Amino acid sequence: MQNHFQGLLPDLEWTSLALSGWINPIFLAAMVCSKRPLIFPTLRIVLIAMLPSCWFVFHTEDFYPREGYFLWVAGMLLALFSADKQ
Repeated sequence: MQNHFQGLLPDLEWTSLALSGWINPIFLAAMVCSKRPLIFPTLRIVLIAMLPSCWFVFHTEDFYPREGYFLWVAGMLLALFSADKQ
């Protein structure tokens, strides 16, 4: 029996690696656009949706997230959601 997902896995690996690399630039764009009521919520949702791509890269490359990863994510989430209160 042939595995139907065999050809999809390399594409998923490259896609998740690329998404992981775009998290910081999109975060910076979201912070620059934090005063724009239409763009900022969209970028915030996109950024949160991109975070699981790091988990897939960790899993496929047998990496283990350390303290810095969790501080990085917590800092981004704090910055993204504290902009509403200003």
